Amino acid sequence: MMISLIIPTKDRLSLLKQTLTYAQKALASFEHEIIIVNDSEEGLKLTNEILSPEARVVKNPGQGVASARNYGASSARGKWLLFLDDDMLIQANNIQEVFSLAEQQPKACYNINWEYPATLKQKLPASQFGRFLNHYGFTSFEGWHKNGHWNSEKVFSVETVTSQFLFIRKDIFFGFDGYNENFPFAGFEDYDLARRLKQHQITIFIHPTTMAYHNEADRSVVDQWLARRKRGGETRQVAVRMGYSELTLHYGRLKSGLYQMVLFKKQLLLKALNWVPNIEALDRVYFFLVNLLYGAYVYEGYHEQ
Repeated sequence: MMISLIIPTKDRLSLLKQTLTYAQKALASFEHEIIIVNDSEEGLKLTNEILSPEARVVKNPGQGVASARNYGASSARGKWLLFLDDDMLIQANNIQEVFSLAEQQPKACYNINWEYPATLKQKLPASQFGRFLNHYGFTSFEGWHKNGHWNSEKVFSVETVTSQFLFIRKDIFFGFDGYNENFPFAGFEDYDLARRLKQHQITIFIHPTTMAYHNEADRSVVDQWLARRKRGGETRQVAVRMGYSELTLHYGRLKSGLYQMVLFKKQLLLKALNWVPNIEALDRVYFFLVNLLYGAYVYEGYHEQ
């Protein structure tokens, strides 16, 4: 009944160390192994003080997160796979509760609830971008899931899946060939995975009452956040070309012209974000500028493919 924990990572060593510290404690009472898949050309400097005897590092440089997850799973010895992002902090109760559910209903996969850790949430109100993230719900799983059904009281089934914390039986995972490796960046490989899970009658559940912590301490600045939105646009276009026409973004002449103008002046607009005084009374101005750039970055990524 071994659990194989698979963590893809790329150039986030400080966060990975925290993730490993939490994960090793969380899994201590289970038979387990930890497979860290390094997607970077740079080596990982992890000492024996950080790595437990059950953990090992494998290399899969420059192949992307979907490939990293598949590569880790291919060498997994456990009956159960747990895919975990390198910025997720988990605890023993997360594993215990989801494992109990999975034993009762094994022909399914499981996500759990998450939010930003308290130390990070406490810092956000001090900055304009932090308040932006709070206002639009980017600091919790429920906030990201606001366009779908959510039940705060009990386990519920959904049509989507996230690989930030994904628990699934190994034979089920390989029964539909794992992740699609054609996506250049993270995001829509989960969309594709959810569709194939449904085709194989695998139910996707969210357990909302057990909480993990999404430690995006290195991504709570606007430049990096916008760069990720651009990569999301690129990956979305790949999904459209694969046949997911429902993901098509339609841009009329007016909107296209607006975003092209924003992109032409984006360096000036990024500077303008710093010119807005950091007072809550002006948050509407700041939020408007960020949302304008948000749309433009997605547009740019979507049309680069």
